[in-house]
Amino acid sequence: MAFALAVAVGRTTRIDGTQLALVWPASAVGFLWLLRSWPRRRELLIDAGALFVLAAGLNAVTGAAGPLSLWLGAANVVQALVACWLFHGVRMRSRAELRSMRSFTALAVASVGASVASSVVGTLAATGDEDAVQTALHWVVRHSTSTFLLAGLVLTALSGRAPRVSARTGSAAPVPRRAGRIGESAVLSAAAAASMWVVFGWGSALPLAFLLLPVAIWAGIRLPVVTASLFSAATATVTVTLTLAGYGPFALLPRPTQALLAQLLVLTMGAVTLLLALYREQLRVDQQALLDSEERFRVAFDRAPTAIYTVSLDAGDAGRVLQANPAAGALFGYPVEQLVAMTVFDLVDDAEVGATEALLADFRRGDGDVTRLEKRYRRSDGSQVWAAVSIAAARSTAAGTHLVVLLEDITLRRASDEELIRRAFHDPLTGLANRTLLTTRLEAALAGPRPPGLVFLDLDGFKAVNDAVGHAAGDDLLVQVADRLTRTVRPGDTVARLGGDEFAVVCPAMEEATLTAAAERLLAAVRRPYLLRDQVVSIGASVGLAVGDGWVRAGELLERADAAMYRSKRAGKNRISVAVDTTPTTRPSASATARDREQGRAHAPVRS
Repeated sequence: MAFALAVAVGRTTRIDGTQLALVWPASAVGFLWLLRSWPRRRELLIDAGALFVLAAGLNAVTGAAGPLSLWLGAANVVQALVACWLFHGVRMRSRAELRSMRSFTALAVASVGASVASSVVGTLAATGDEDAVQTALHWVVRHSTSTFLLAGLVLTALSGRAPRVSARTGSAAPVPRRAGRIGESAVLSAAAAASMWVVFGWGSALPLAFLLLPVAIWAGIRLPVVTASLFSAATATVTVTLTLAGYGPFALLPRPTQALLAQLLVLTMGAVTLLLALYREQLRVDQQALLDSEERFRVAFDRAPTAIYTVSLDAGDAGRVLQANPAAGALFGYPVEQLVAMTVFDLVDDAEVGATEALLADFRRGDGDVTRLEKRYRRSDGSQVWAAVSIAAARSTAAGTHLVVLLEDITLRRASDEELIRRAFHDPLTGLANRTLLTTRLEAALAGPRPPGLVFLDLDGFKAVNDAVGHAAGDDLLVQVADRLTRTVRPGDTVARLGGDEFAVVCPAMEEATLTAAAERLLAAVRRPYLLRDQVVSIGASVGLAVGDGWVRAGELLERADAAMYRSKRAGKNRISVAVDTTPTTRPSASATARDREQGRAHAPVRS
């Protein structure tokens, strides 16, 4: 029915003496008809056949000769098929709608391209004695204008307006109406009527068609897309009607030229109005998408369980906290409002300030992109908190360069790791270094420029005390011995418990004489009385000393000191023995090294 009405309307606007009509709305109706069935090929073939039959029959009924009606029917089918193909090819989407600049381009390309294709068939049918070029030009302009304006109106009406989706609720939110929109539409209608009166009435036959363009621009800038399409259709109808009636700026021109220029005027005004309306709608959609994106980010930012804050990198403002979420406030113990007034230097531990300044400098130079590390921070109550930190640079022309910092509280994990490490290298009872850590420290000392000394102590009388007062008191005695040894040595020395009642001390860069004096102080500290469960007890120690040389390893030096300690035991206990240094000028053999370890000398400690 719609196609039949469109053909009838078009045939009534034929230019005198020709088969060409001033407008041809059937081109738009045919395009929309096949556009509906385009994805379904079988249905498309059926509709294309029906379109041919109907177009040919209606042209025959309205006065076209038999062969001419068939040619015009074929031209209508070509117009519709090519328009659908171009429209979908440019848009690259199956849904028929018009709400973006890409859709506008697709409609324009489809309208002109299909009109050019159908003009080849239509011109062959309708030329007769007329000029073929002029006929083809009229055909292209007529079909392009009709398809663009009428199909544009229908597609924009079907597209409607995209609902605004709230990021918080996920549901469509009502779009507020502009204040004064009805009044502005009334003023625009009055301006359009006045322009039409000047162009087609008062100034008829004068070249004043340009006066209609400001109104078209105004409509495109201010009206919604659907309303702008209706406005274009209305002005096009009035323009065509008045031109047919002999009014307007083209009244003195030949009828074919009138038709051509009137259609170009209508096409220009419609394209300008629709282009501006779609561009403004695209801006609105993009702005709304940006607002929704920002709102979604804000919701995720505020509700994230991970502490997040952003830091400025701008000159003169580097390190200032720009944003912070509640999780960051909870981590640092500050309200969010107070946190955003601080700098990162107020948050990191004092020991981390230098590293933080260097990190910010790297990002400002562009050397950093994404960085992951572990840092110590300081809470509002002065306590330390360890965090696994992920830092990413965000560069924006509007907001400048800033850092996005994510923090995960790893204080408990860090403490657990440190405790595991401490247990791996320390004695669980006394807290002293164990044999593993002692060996590591001894190897490091042996690699130094001056040889280290090693003190090996085995407590004398510990078993008797342990049996007399109990194992718990014995453990307490070991703890007290460890404390005394630690207080007696130098800050760089390492005191270790090797197991049971055996202790050792690594003294880096210490000669034999100095080592002997240090051992005498240690032995004196051990021999002082102890208070255990209201009982005063005394113990002693057998001490063995060894000084490193250029060849000995840590294990060998421990064996030397251990052998010297046993000589103290055999010599009467509570005394010091020194392993004799027999270092050769060349590396000794294994048998010579073993023999040297069996030699030594013992002496009683110096008593105060």
